[in-house]
Amino acid sequence: MTTLPAATIAGSPYRSAGWAAITSGVFGIMAFGVLFLAVNLMLQKRPELFELMDLMFKTHHVGIILQYVFLIPVAFVLHTLARQQFPGLSRATLAVGVVSLSLIVLCALLFIVNVVADDLYTVPQGVLGGWLMVVSRRLSTVLPRGLMRFGMVVGFGLLLVGTFPLAYGIFVDPIGLRGPVPPDYPNPETPANTIIHLVFYIGTFLGVVTYPIWIILLGRQLLRARGV
Repeated sequence: MTTLPAATIAGSPYRSAGWAAITSGVFGIMAFGVLFLAVNLMLQKRPELFELMDLMFKTHHVGIILQYVFLIPVAFVLHTLARQQFPGLSRATLAVGVVSLSLIVLCALLFIVNVVADDLYTVPQGVLGGWLMVVSRRLSTVLPRGLMRFGMVVGFGLLLVGTFPLAYGIFVDPIGLRGPVPPDYPNPETPANTIIHLVFYIGTFLGVVTYPIWIILLGRQLLRARGV
């Protein structure tokens, strides 16, 4: 198994990042669980459940905020490790990761206060997925290769999910790009909508469902490499 070189793990930021990664994964599991319940309520299309459904979606977004706030220190550590193997990796790469994380948090906050649609945060989440694919590829010589290949799969899944709001707005209905969508708003049944949702579902299973597993494993690797 590939392990972190001793020189790269001497500082406490790596240990802190390990715990932050595990915490992020726990919040990811909780957020997805709440989302699963909220979507099931939405599919029932019962007006008396709309208030509860809205509360659950907002609770999910609180989980998203915590999930990605705790990922920020992990992004710094991953970029540091990647630069030790690839010194030419620019700081702009780190900026893409941190900015996308910040925008995820911002979009989730704006949904909670009823400014944007509930799925707008997935757009910067898709950018984060692309960033994760790039960084994971460069870390395959530092961290276990299987773990980083798993990270590339997770990143690709998030990238697919991130295409949903824009694709839906362009090819189906732009309402979600203008602000919050009413819970009883009809979902057009068109071939384009079917394809866009299929891509979204594939991305969800590849990236959203698997993310907590991957990030917890990454956190454990960072801690185990330090002998914690």
